[in-house]
Amino acid sequence: MMSLVRNMYEVYTDRPKFVFAFHSEYSHDNNDWIGNADNDVEAWLREFHEKGHFNNTLLILMSDHGSRYIFIRISDRCHRVG
Repeated sequence: MMSLVRNMYEVYTDRPKFVFAFHSEYSHDNNDWIGNADNDVEAWLREFHEKGHFNNTLLILMSDHGSRYIFIRISDRCHRVG
């Protein structure tokens, strides 16, 4: 996802852009991997800042709903009877 957005800014330097992208590889099915994205996202944001892309860009970062169906959502409360 970050490469796709980077490529758009490099190819269409003088054109208006709109990107609606999802980055879910790290956390879609496993919360243990989400920390692996920290350095990549930080480097991507720094690169965009250093290249001046944020001078005329609105960036909105959002998080998802979190865990879906994996074991981490199971709690003692779900297994109590009566």
